[in-house]
Amino acid sequence: MGGKVKMKKNDSNEGKVKKPFYKKIWFWVVVVIVLGIAGSGLGKEDKKASNDTKEVKTEASSSKATNSSKNDTKKESSEKKSEDKSKDNSDLKATYDKINVGDIMNSSEGGSTEDEVKAILGEPASSSTTDIQGISTTTLSWTNVKGGDLLASITVSFSDGKAASKSVSGLKVAKHDKVTADQVNNIATDGSYSEEQARKDLGDPTGITSTNINGEKNDTLIWMKNLDGDLGATVTVSFSNGSAISKSSSGLK
Repeated sequence: MGGKVKMKKNDSNEGKVKKPFYKKIWFWVVVVIVLGIAGSGLGKEDKKASNDTKEVKTEASSSKATNSSKNDTKKESSEKKSEDKSKDNSDLKATYDKINVGDIMNSSEGGSTEDEVKAILGEPASSSTTDIQGISTTTLSWTNVKGGDLLASITVSFSDGKAASKSVSGLKVAKHDKVTADQVNNIATDGSYSEEQARKDLGDPTGITSTNINGEKNDTLIWMKNLDGDLGATVTVSFSNGSAISKSSSGLK
């Protein structure tokens, strides 16, 4: 009898070891949050690139159709708006940093609550809820956030009532030497290349996505300005605890 009991216990343990990873709750939490935040971020960046193109065409047409007096007025108005936004520039990143992201593997413990984020940003422009494998994730987005470029936005996903990921797009950046494809190719992803070095080599990013998985701080930085490439060129580098682990680019020369 004792031998049979032992056999059953071992069978049970073997069953737990072989349980497919895709049936575990943490896997679906990560999938839902990453897809939600990525989809929202990509949509806004694409829309921004499209609007930038339209603005160039509109400005060219307006210059031919209006007289010099109106152009002077428009220029003064544009400069005033630019000046107003410059005053808020440092606030956008600072505002983003006020939002705490919790550990996805630990019920997002330590993350800001929805009420806390709303106290910082106000009411969101949009809200969506996703349910997969019994896991509910709420994603809130704020658009035209002060201190950034056109269509600057912040998106936060909540799991268990706390922030599990966040992203910001449309950060204003200073002029920097144009980044080439060779520079990106030389970025090491073996843990030796730091986020600090990336900012020195590529300049400040225009977008950031942040998560915390099992105690590891993960940041994905996106560059859409100061690039030697086509309109809409991008560079993306992901960091884990400050070290580069992956990279990608498109439209660079």
